[in-house]
Amino acid sequence: RGGGPPRGGRGARSRPGGPLPSRAVLDRGVSGGGGGGVVGRGVVVGAGRGGRRRTGLGAPFAGRVLAAVAMAAGLEVSRQGGTLLDAAAADADVAHLVLYGDREAIAAVAADDEVLAWSGPFEAVNGVELPLADETVPIEVTALDSRDIDVNHPPMRSGRWAAAPEEIVLDYSVSVDLAIDDGEAITLRLAERDLTFTVVGTAVNFTDCFYPQCEPARTWVTQEGLDRFEAGDRIYSVGYLRFDDAAAADPFVERQAAAGVEGITGSDSWLDTREDFLTIDRVFGP
Repeated sequence: RGGGPPRGGRGARSRPGGPLPSRAVLDRGVSGGGGGGVVGRGVVVGAGRGGRRRTGLGAPFAGRVLAAVAMAAGLEVSRQGGTLLDAAAADADVAHLVLYGDREAIAAVAADDEVLAWSGPFEAVNGVELPLADETVPIEVTALDSRDIDVNHPPMRSGRWAAAPEEIVLDYSVSVDLAIDDGEAITLRLAERDLTFTVVGTAVNFTDCFYPQCEPARTWVTQEGLDRFEAGDRIYSVGYLRFDDAAAADPFVERQAAAGVEGITGSDSWLDTREDFLTIDRVFGP
């Protein structure tokens, strides 16, 4: 199953189709900005990279970063948050490079001697929707039978991991922003096909900045849970790679692109994602 994620939304780096993207694909352009208001939980004030920000909405941080947010109003994320974010990412063995595309192509690229460790490929589907009373939330669903993987294992925030086809784990930021708790049932829609899942836990996704600053919202199900969508050609694969140094990711992508590697339809580098986190000017506690 090939193809790639139609990763639109707020300045997504990936582009469907064609050979491995160059660094130009990795870099998000600034599409505006502007200030924000003080509303809700963990309010964002000021602008980072425009086009990925939903101003005036919550942007919760993970793990230790969440604890730091609660310390005091006016936390300077760019100074204090960087160290805390790096510690949380280290706990998760964060992927220095996330690849999207064809399963065989990802496995071939990950076999490069420069790759220190990797996990995957895992099947995923984008274009899923979570219909709510006042909005429709774009969702990416990834099949992950166990969070016990070598690279990019999602830190649990509540509950447990999905174990049955009807169970789902939400990214923690999604749970907070949409006020969806463990034990609740949600309906996901793909191509006019509605499926009900029970939320059994929340975890932290580090493949892109948190919802709603970045879309789509991230979720995990079992492989059998993903099969319920009967998504066919909409399914693509994702792989998580680590190097000796996170800075090696972008040059690695450039070399693979220059070599004409095919079957890789998109990529995210950790340093670029990290920068997205830290462009938030200030975070205010509840």
